[in-house]
Amino acid sequence: MKRVAIALSGGVDSLVAAILLKRSGASLVGVFMRNWEERDEGRGQRCTAEADYSRVRDICAALNIPCALADFVKDYWNDVFSHFVQAYEQGHTPNPDILCNRHIKFSALHRYCCQHLDADVIATGHYARVERDEAGKARLKVATDSCKDQTYFLSQVPQVSLARSVFPVGGLRKEEVREIASQAGFTHVARRKESVGLCFIGKRDFPQFISEVSSITRQIEFLPLHLLSPSPLSVSISISLLSSLHLLSPSLHLLSPALILLQYIEERHGRFVTLEGRQLGWHRGHHLFTVGQRARIGGQSQPLFVAGKDAAENTVTVVEGTHHPGLYISSFTTSPPHWISDNPLVTGGSLPFRCRLRHRHQAPLVDVELVEDKEGLQVTCSNPLRAVAPGQYAVFYSGEECLGGACITATSPSLWQLEPKSMFTNKIMQIILLQNG
Repeated sequence: MKRVAIALSGGVDSLVAAILLKRSGASLVGVFMRNWEERDEGRGQRCTAEADYSRVRDICAALNIPCALADFVKDYWNDVFSHFVQAYEQGHTPNPDILCNRHIKFSALHRYCCQHLDADVIATGHYARVERDEAGKARLKVATDSCKDQTYFLSQVPQVSLARSVFPVGGLRKEEVREIASQAGFTHVARRKESVGLCFIGKRDFPQFISEVSSITRQIEFLPLHLLSPSPLSVSISISLLSSLHLLSPSLHLLSPALILLQYIEERHGRFVTLEGRQLGWHRGHHLFTVGQRARIGGQSQPLFVAGKDAAENTVTVVEGTHHPGLYISSFTTSPPHWISDNPLVTGGSLPFRCRLRHRHQAPLVDVELVEDKEGLQVTCSNPLRAVAPGQYAVFYSGEECLGGACITATSPSLWQLEPKSMFTNKIMQIILLQNG
């Protein structure tokens, strides 16, 4: 009988994965990953890792399986968090969840389970499926529940790790997962609010930063030009206001990367500018913004959105309207890709290779053409894409299979840059509105 290690977080998805494996007769051992050092939280801040671990121990006791604790604090800091901060400093938009899966859950965890727990198979609660082809290679397939599909985050998983992975809930819908948990006597877990957020944040509790702060921040973080002179002291006004709130939340489920970064990247005030170079206001650092997000600058009559960032100049370029042509591009380049099974550009026949692309989790799939060179991929989109930025991951699909992906390194000029004085044609506008519902 194969020995299966199941990664448990205390949530309903990994719980049900364990229940299903237990019912199948597998020799099961639970493992909890500790990825963050509590003393890194700072004075007065606390991590919920101990509470999560306590829940995992209770689950293992109820299922009558052993429970192990795996410490990956050093790996996490070196392979995930440091890269996350560095990428933001460089003006990129990284995805720490993809890095976590590649380096921690499907690398460090696999090594630990094989070496210390004698595991033959490693299971997680991810919504994805694994199938083997005629040659015996593992192929990553999308989950039955398309709304919960997590193949985007698994696109960098090595073949050797995928081959010994199982995803027991990948063929279920979320409501079925909750029902299984409830019927098994874990109603309290099934009803628990789902944790959504950055992989290394989880439900960490940061003083002064709670969900309400997000709305307050939107009002005071981006001060208009006439209220903010270009000095470090004036830029710290919004931080002082936030610090004076002293608001705490014991159950924080989602924390903005911008607020996290304030603790690790030195703030440096810079300018909000238009595509024409006109200055609109001041901000506390380009790393607090991502392309496509709303930029709230006081005194403006129209909603503004981030169209670009210049890390060297510390400027954030904004445009009016969520469908401004400055937000759309038609092609981009990537780093060398990671293909999960085979390189489709070699096995797929004629070039360019045609497949489908997702550049953000749950973003609509779009048709693209790929050409590979020694630097990476040249990706041409069938229709313009909104809010594509260096640091994001381009993930490629063929039918139900996730082929792999690559980090976006540069984008083509925006549609505004190509035709700055023209409006969208009716055809392009119809395509964009269709893509965005």
